[in-house]
Amino acid sequence: TIRTNKERELAYVRQATHDALTGCKNRRAFDNDVDELLTAHQPFVLALVDIDNFKSINDTWGHAAGDCVLIEAAKRMVEFGEKRHQSYRLGGDEFAMILYGVHTAREVEYICAALSQQFIRPFDLHNGHTASMSLSIGFALAWENASVEALLEQADRNMYLVKNQRSKTIS
Repeated sequence: TIRTNKERELAYVRQATHDALTGCKNRRAFDNDVDELLTAHQPFVLALVDIDNFKSINDTWGHAAGDCVLIEAAKRMVEFGEKRHQSYRLGGDEFAMILYGVHTAREVEYICAALSQQFIRPFDLHNGHTASMSLSIGFALAWENASVEALLEQADRNMYLVKNQRSKTIS
């Protein structure tokens, strides 16, 4: 029937644009969304989010525990962003957020600090244990004639500046 075909088509689109584990939008959707914003000259900020020491969760507790952390991290990011910001899982433990309606570095720092606060509450692992997580966040303000790759590179450089500092801050 037409309805069944439409439902199937929607399922295929969702598969192509969403991460199977977390349900977040995926890298393909991210690239498309950022490209559309840049083409339309819409102001936004790209925040690149990395879960600190995530590898130790997988190494210590196994991949099932790591999956629990990724699922919960995505959930916390989506809830934090609500309808104002969009969350994506780019791969591994790396996420991105498109921040809308943000115009200054101070506003970005406030939002990123508030996002980091969402990760203070311990994460439940599949085995009854909990783990505390922290984030390293780098951001890039969209500029005229920017590309998806250039924004990612800028945010990535800023994220690694943060990651390499002793105290976790936002850059």
